[in-house]
Amino acid sequence: FSSRRRHTRLQGDWSSDVCSSDLIFTFSNAALVSGGGGVISNVTVSDSQNLLGAVDIVFFKQSVTLAADNNAFTLTNTDNVNIVGVVQIPGTWTLGSVKFGQAINIMMPYTCTATTLYAAMIARTANAAMNTTAASVTMGITVERS
Repeated sequence: FSSRRRHTRLQGDWSSDVCSSDLIFTFSNAALVSGGGGVISNVTVSDSQNLLGAVDIVFFKQSVTLAADNNAFTLTNTDNVNIVGVVQIPGTWTLGSVKFGQAINIMMPYTCTATTLYAAMIARTANAAMNTTAASVTMGITVERS
C-alpha cells in the first residue's frame, strides 16, 4: 500500500521549527479494518518550487489540532496520546526543478483509531524563499498493513 497527498503552501506558511494548521496529511485506508494498523517502511517528501529543506514528519493515529500558522509546533495533552512516531528527513536533494527527501527502511509500527493515518510536517531549516513563494508539498508513504 502506498499513498500520496499534496498540499499547496502559500506565502508565510514556513519558517524554522514551525508548522501550518492546514498542513495535515491524511492517508485513507492505512489500516484494513477500524483500529487496525501496520508498519511504515518509507516516507518521501517533495516540493514544486525546489525550496524544501530538513523536515520532521509526525504521524498520528487520528486527526489532531495543530498550532496556528508560523507558531511553534505544539499539541494539547489530549492530542499528544495520538502520536504514532516521528520520522526525520535531515535534508533534501535538488532533482531538476524539485527538492526531494526520503527516509527508508523505517519499520515504524502504527495503529489507527479508525482506518486513516495522519501526518504533520515541521520545517527544521529556515528558508526565506519558502516564506515568499507558493509551493506544493507532496508526501508519500509506503506501508505494510496488518
